[in-house]
Amino acid sequence: MFQMMALAGKYVYLALIVLFTAMGFYLYLRKPSASVCREVYSYQAVFIVLFNVMSYVLIIMNAWNASKTSQAALEAAREGQSLSQFLSPLMSHLPGWFTESMLVTLGLYALIMIFMYILLATVYKHTNRLLWNCVYMLLSISFVVLYRLDPDVCRRQIYWMALGFAVSCIVMLFFKGHWIWKIPSWFFLGLSLALIALPFIFPSPAYGALNWVEIGPVSFQPSEFVKLTFAFFLAIVYTWDKKFRAVAYAGTVTIVLALILLKQNDLGGLLIFGILAWMMTYDYIGKAYVLWIGMALVAAAGFAAYKLVSHVAVRFDIWMDPWKDVNGQGYQIAQSLFAIVNGGWFGLGLYQGYPEYIPVRSTDMIFSVIANEFGTIFAMVLVMIYLLMFLFVMETGSRERNTIRRNLLIAFGVLFILQTFIIVGGVIKLIPLTGVTLPFVSYGGSSLLSNFITIAIIEAVILLYRKDKEEVRQYERERELQQRAQWQAQQAERRTAGLAAGRAGAQYSNSQQAGAARQQPAPDASGKQTSKRRKKGQGQLKPFDFDDPF
Repeated sequence: MFQMMALAGKYVYLALIVLFTAMGFYLYLRKPSASVCREVYSYQAVFIVLFNVMSYVLIIMNAWNASKTSQAALEAAREGQSLSQFLSPLMSHLPGWFTESMLVTLGLYALIMIFMYILLATVYKHTNRLLWNCVYMLLSISFVVLYRLDPDVCRRQIYWMALGFAVSCIVMLFFKGHWIWKIPSWFFLGLSLALIALPFIFPSPAYGALNWVEIGPVSFQPSEFVKLTFAFFLAIVYTWDKKFRAVAYAGTVTIVLALILLKQNDLGGLLIFGILAWMMTYDYIGKAYVLWIGMALVAAAGFAAYKLVSHVAVRFDIWMDPWKDVNGQGYQIAQSLFAIVNGGWFGLGLYQGYPEYIPVRSTDMIFSVIANEFGTIFAMVLVMIYLLMFLFVMETGSRERNTIRRNLLIAFGVLFILQTFIIVGGVIKLIPLTGVTLPFVSYGGSSLLSNFITIAIIEAVILLYRKDKEEVRQYERERELQQRAQWQAQQAERRTAGLAAGRAGAQYSNSQQAGAARQQPAPDASGKQTSKRRKKGQGQLKPFDFDDPF
């Protein structure tokens, strides 16, 4: 029964994400009216709800199915759990296979998603719904995949999701002020250097890299936040009039950060920072030779790193031929390729795949897990969601009149698509594999928090753009009303002048008629005038036309 539901579920998942993405591209390409946009947003929200309902059904059915095969193990696990005494009365009315951990995880996720939707639809109703809907869909995919891999990891990710959303709400309020965009570049430069130097002070090696910080019970990855501060730095510097000075300054800072990341064995961060600086420089200069120079520098830097840095050479050799050491250095990429191939076009179905054979499956290799159980088509549509977000952010940046905000949106758009390309290209062996997370999907508190802050800043820029646009409309409206009032005043003055001229003409005509009457002969007995001029009606005043003052 459960296997049939899982097989049917993969087609339901595929249909929902295809419809969701198609409607998103419809909004982006057609740009319909506001009423149509609201209707499409509602449809997308329905697809997200159905996606999560399907996930809940399969998760609960899997737990019920597992209870029939390992009832003793589930009961032992349930007896060992005591997350809250408040839930004890509720748990007594639930089946034995429905654990307290499952109740907390599923309930907390549902509450946070509902709260996020309601808050954004009421308090932050002027933010862009398309961007937030894409975030909801990515979080929904992350939830079902992480819960399938490890419920405890999923629960921790939900905690980070709640924190990230709370921080994003604060950031949206904070960045709505115009003063924040007047901070000088040296502030973000100092912040970037301070953050990236933290691993040398509070080291916490993880996954072969030295870019983690551990302070008491808290550990995080500073490079995830350096991406944001570095993007701010480039956005400000690339507004200078002296382009050579700006490029030299930004290039020097980029080289310093790259050397530090190389020392920390953070190849993914090194690649992201270098390409981000390259793309921003091309946008700033606007010349094709920047692309050719950038490609030459990337090739030269890669060759030098291959010859001088041992772990870079190992990564490159594994990428070129993972099969020569398939059980050693090449095991990770080999298992990733096996998982994608075994999944096929439509996947094996939720809980029907073999993700346990994939190393670091909840972080770096989560895309392989998705392709294995949801299918290659589903994974391709997932990439299309990131492409949609990239296109939307880039177009929003192109409309922005403030240069700093425009540059920042372009930098964030490049970060989104670049990070997606690096992780997807790594797991399919298109480029060497690096430790980069899939935005909003991979497990990781630092990555998720950084992504939420990025979305919040983008939404704040959109709010500022709409506010400025409304102020311009209000100014134009007031100017139009003022011009209309001036025109009406001029019209009234002209009418008054015309009326005065008409009265003067009437008085002159009456005086002329009176003088002519004194000179006219008396009428005959029949009462008829003898003057021929009087019969023609000369001397009568034509009524004044107040609609035409001239």
